[in-house]
Amino acid sequence: MEFDTWANTPPHWRKDYGDDNHIAINTLGDFGDNKVSVASSFKDGSIWYAWIDYNGNQLEVRTNQTDERPNEPKLSQPLNLAEILGGTEAFIGFTSTTGGAFANHDILSWKFEQIVTRGDISYSPTKIKIGQPVTFIASVTETNIGNSSADTRWTIKKLSGETLYVSDEPADALTYIFTSSGTYLVTADIQGYPIAQNTITLLEIEVPEKPPIVVRAGETVKIKFRLPKIASADIAFVVDQSSSYKDDIATFKAKANELVKAFDQFGESVYYALTGFSDFPRFYDRTGDFAYRLHQALTGDKEKFIKQIKALTLYHGGDTPESQLEAIYQTVNKLQWRTGSLRIIFLATDANFHNRDWEYYYPGHGYTDTVYALLNNKITLYGLAGSGKMDDLTKLSKATGGNAYPLSANSREIVSHINKAFAALQTSGELVLKADNSDYVESITPEKIDIGKMSAGDEVQLTVTFKEGAFENVKFSLFLQTDKEAFLEKQPVILMNDRDFDSVKK
Repeated sequence: MEFDTWANTPPHWRKDYGDDNHIAINTLGDFGDNKVSVASSFKDGSIWYAWIDYNGNQLEVRTNQTDERPNEPKLSQPLNLAEILGGTEAFIGFTSTTGGAFANHDILSWKFEQIVTRGDISYSPTKIKIGQPVTFIASVTETNIGNSSADTRWTIKKLSGETLYVSDEPADALTYIFTSSGTYLVTADIQGYPIAQNTITLLEIEVPEKPPIVVRAGETVKIKFRLPKIASADIAFVVDQSSSYKDDIATFKAKANELVKAFDQFGESVYYALTGFSDFPRFYDRTGDFAYRLHQALTGDKEKFIKQIKALTLYHGGDTPESQLEAIYQTVNKLQWRTGSLRIIFLATDANFHNRDWEYYYPGHGYTDTVYALLNNKITLYGLAGSGKMDDLTKLSKATGGNAYPLSANSREIVSHINKAFAALQTSGELVLKADNSDYVESITPEKIDIGKMSAGDEVQLTVTFKEGAFENVKFSLFLQTDKEAFLEKQPVILMNDRDFDSVKK
């Protein structure tokens, strides 16, 4: 962690560090672009306070000219120190340098302590809707800094990092209204130390929407849908970056580019992500290796995705089996898959898998955990097999309803196979109709519709009976979706009590 009061500039430095008052996080001797200027001078003789926090995943730095710890960090960076250092033990200390100049650095006091703040966030209603208030409640289960849930401060951010709300005063509850779709991080903290964080996902994809229907409580209506050409899809490529893949990496890059072009027929409804793997770096003493790495989060920007594909390079790997299962498991759990999208993973590799199910010493996840994660998240996996073995790749693909294809096959053949498989995800299996608020729906018949022999444009009809009751008028939606939970069409509903319904009819 660097506090710098000198501007280092070319030609004596390979980069222009022309900022004589900044903080930065240096990793392996370099801070890249991760530095922040500080407005007030560090070297005017004033006393400064700093807080450096690390939770195992994120390093945060706060500075102030009083001893009041700021709620928001001045600088933060995702960091896996155990992976960088090769273990869980390290020294903590200080160093300084002035080159040929002079400066006086005084550390007036410091302490190292483990801060414990654990708790939970509950919210009501549990089904959050756009435009309707939701109340979050914080509860502290363990803390060593002498505070209770009444001292909680709240922050709501978009997944992009944009801050939407920061509480002015501490309170154990927060009522908030989300005004648009997206994924949000709701954080409760005490003195800037998080006690809990919830991820709230509201409908993120644009679904074809029918005009709203107005119905009476207790009424039965028939609702018609037409099968669209394609649902929105999230596609992640997980790529082998071990040294054994050197004979296949160029072929994969070309094939990935062709696949993306082939999916152009589905328009802007397809998002892409890219992750990679070689193996655990310290497991085989190979510095620089990794069991999982995110190269590109899900994006609708195809050019940005292809740029990341072209930039892929190879590392070591250490042995023949690699960390495919760990990479898949992390891809499933760390990508922000869109609600209501078809979810697909392409795994490109030429080697069999390390498997924790029987390699008890191996630090990664096993086959059982990985298959469960894929199925639980409704993700279908397809294999792109290199010049090596296909046994494990074929087994994993078929366990999710997918298949494996040789990377060496004719490009048009691969594209044809994948296109058919891609289309089959919504033209085979079953359709179901679900309400985003089931409290007002008595029944939906038929419960499922077999679409194995149906085509885009075919009509689907379902009968919906709404519950009786003396409730106020409510608005909600019915979603036609596949058995992969991909949304195809939306039917807004306005449910009225007898009095208001008769008034509208008049």
